[in-house]
Formats: sequence, C-alpha cells, structure tokens
Amino acid sequence: MRKLFCIVLIIIGLCSCDRIKYPETYFSSEISLSQKSKDVLAYDKLTHQYSVNIDKGIFRLFSDVNNDYFSVSFDHYPSTLGDKVMANIVWSVSNKKGELKDIPMEVVELENNTVKLWSYSRGIGLVITK
Repeated sequence: MRKLFCIVLIIIGLCSCDRIKYPETYFSSEISLSQKSKDVLAYDKLTHQYSVNIDKGIFRLFSDVNNDYFSVSFDHYPSTLGDKVMANIVWSVSNKKGELKDIPMEVVELENNTVKLWSYSRGIGLVITK
C-alpha cells in the first residue's frame, strides 16, 4: 500500500511540473494582455478602442492611432468558466512586435462581460470582453 501511495505522489508531482500557477491577484479588471507577470498592453479608455467578433473568434485592442495593439484569434470564442481554447496572439507595443501561436488557454474567471484567460503552459494572461 505504501508503494502505491508513493507512486501516486510521484505521478501527481510529474503532472504539475510544467504548469505555471494562475496568479489570481495579478489580473486587472480592465482589458489586457500580460506575459511573465507584466502587462504587454492594457486598455486605457482615453486612448484605446477594442473590437469583438464572436462568430469569427477574434478580439482586438488598439490605440486610437493604431500604433499599439494586440489581436487574438481563438479556435472558438471563450464564454464559460473552464472553457479551454487555442489562441494565436499578435501584438505591437512601442515598436516592439510579438507573435505567439497555438497557445492553450483556459477561462479562469468570468464576471459579467469580462472573461479572464490563463495559459498554464506559457504564463500568459488575457482579459477580454464578450
């Protein structure tokens, strides 16, 4: 019995090694993209706009002059708690560009029209609207 218990503990430990813990206190209530616990781009109602196309699974945040933005395309638009999606993310902020493809994400919080997603494997957070 002791041997079985040890094997179960080892399996649990191995399964949890590659997951980056969801930082519950990190997310803001505003639309944002974060990577490695830092905002890549966060919504500012004075200088940003956003668009949502649920049918095509696309969310975009962009500055009024369109020099700072992020765009996310999902395999389906996330809408329920625990929903798992694949995302492709493209961004440009202060002339620094980035792109991430095939990012597994999960809806970890859902409040009114705000959807908070987290990638356990990549440590990427995303706050969008429905």
